[in-house]
Amino acid sequence: MDKIYNIIPGDIIEDVSIQTKINALIDSTKFDEWIEMNENIYYLDFFNQNEKFYVMYLDPRGIVKRLYITDCNELVCFMKDRINLKKGEGLDIAICTKDFANAVICNHDGQIFSIKVSVSPTVTSVRNYSTGELLNRVYEEIKEKLMKFKDLGYEEREGCCLIGKPEYLPKLAWLIVIMSPLKNDEILLMEEKYSIKIPPVYKNFLQDFGNGLDIFTGTLSFFGYRKHYKRDETAILQPFALDIPNVYERPKNAKDTYFFMGFYDWDGSELYIDTETNHVHFCRRDDATSLYEWNSFEEMLTSEIDRLLKLFTEDGRPIDENQSTLPC
Repeated sequence: MDKIYNIIPGDIIEDVSIQTKINALIDSTKFDEWIEMNENIYYLDFFNQNEKFYVMYLDPRGIVKRLYITDCNELVCFMKDRINLKKGEGLDIAICTKDFANAVICNHDGQIFSIKVSVSPTVTSVRNYSTGELLNRVYEEIKEKLMKFKDLGYEEREGCCLIGKPEYLPKLAWLIVIMSPLKNDEILLMEEKYSIKIPPVYKNFLQDFGNGLDIFTGTLSFFGYRKHYKRDETAILQPFALDIPNVYERPKNAKDTYFFMGFYDWDGSELYIDTETNHVHFCRRDDATSLYEWNSFEEMLTSEIDRLLKLFTEDGRPIDENQSTLPC
C-alpha cells in the first residue's frame, strides 16, 4: 500500500525555503481563528482564482516532509475523493497559494480550514458569512455562466429570466429559463398544500435563485411551485411541479428522507436530496437507488451546469445528439 504522502497529486519539489514560508503563514494565525469551511471551500476565490498550489504533507510525527506543486483541477478532484467530513476521512495536508497569501489546512478527520477567506475584492473576511450567502454567491456565478447565451435573445417576463432564443427553436421555447423566485409564504403554502417538507438548501434556491430552472430546453430541469396549468404562452414561466415526484410518483426504494427536485429529459432520470446527509443523488425515474452522488446541492448544481455547457455549442445546439446528457 502506498504511503499517504505518495498519493498526493503533483510534482515533488525540494525547496526548504517554500516549506518555511508555508509554516510561517500557518503560524501567523492562531488555531482558534482558523475558519472551518469544509465543502464550502470549493466555491470561494481560493480555488477559483489560482491555477497552481503548493501542497505540503503535514506528518503528525514531524519526520516525513513532502512538498508538491499541483494543478488546481487535479487538486480539487483529489480532495473531493479523499476528504469527507461526514465519513471522518481526511488527510493532514496544507495547501498554499504560490504567492503565500493564503492557505487551506486539511486534517485526517475530514475537516477543511482556511487561514483567510476572500469572496470578492470588497469582502476580506467571512467569519460571519452564512450558508445562505455562500449559496447566493454560487447562484450569481451560475447566472453569469448561463448569461453567455444572452446575445441570442433575452427577456424578463413576470420576474422570470428567459435566455437564448436562437432561430431554430420553436416559437415559445428558450434555451434557459430561470423562473421568478418564490416568497417565503408561497413556500409555506406549498409545504402545507402537499404535506411535504422542503430542505433548507432548496428553500434557499427557490427564494434566492428561482422557482425552478430549465437548462437547454429541458435537458436538465429543477422543480418548483407550479401555480397554474394553462396551456398558453405563460406555461413556459411555470416549473415542473414539486408535488409530482414527491407525492404522486415517488420511485420505488425512495426513503422518507429523499426529496426529489430535478430531472433529465434524456430518459426521465431524477435528482434528489437525502435530508439525512444533504448529499444529492442521481437515480433512474422508477428506482431511487443511487447511481451517482454529490456532497452538496451547490456542488451538484455547479458541476452539472459546467458539464452540460461542454455538451452544447455556442448557439445552444447539442454537439452530438446521440451522446447521453446524464451524469453517468
